[in-house]
Amino acid sequence: MQTLARIVEVKEHQRRAAEWRLARLRQEELAVQEDQRSVIATLNADQPLHGLFVETMARHLRAASEKLDALRRAIELQAAELEGRTSQLKQAERLSRDSTRQHDRAVERKELFEMIDASLARGDASLP
Repeated sequence: MQTLARIVEVKEHQRRAAEWRLARLRQEELAVQEDQRSVIATLNADQPLHGLFVETMARHLRAASEKLDALRRAIELQAAELEGRTSQLKQAERLSRDSTRQHDRAVERKELFEMIDASLARGDASLP
């Protein structure tokens, strides 16, 4: 049963790690989106010498868009991994719970048989 408890502990740690990776990817996604908004706002602004940097800003915007696409794919994969880790954790918890119940029943059964044997040995039992 200690082994099963350790397995549950490891599965919980793996699920938390997957959750943290997903959160980090989502934070990166928000940062890239904010960067895109900033570049777009700069492009829309009416500033002197604006035309000198349009091409550079367009390249930056394109790179940010590509990074955002890659992040979204990574988020989908990480969300699927998190779902799998959560499923594995639930399965390990069920297995541990079932094993504990089975062990408890076996102990109770053993105690009951010992009580019956002790009673029969003393001659307290009234048999038909």
